[in-house]
Amino acid sequence: MPSEYWDAVEDARTPESQEVFRNLTAITPYNKALIWDNRDRVLVELGQLCT
Repeated sequence: MPSEYWDAVEDARTPESQEVFRNLTAITPYNKALIWDNRDRVLVELGQLCT
């Protein structure tokens, strides 16, 4: 593995409060805000990934 990977793993061991994202979306079939295709995959608009 590249050293950048291990550096990121080490950094993630002790997250600082400003690094913790608290607005997560549960990816479950019960979440009606998600759109699923016929192969049980969640569909995402590219614009949503950038916000």
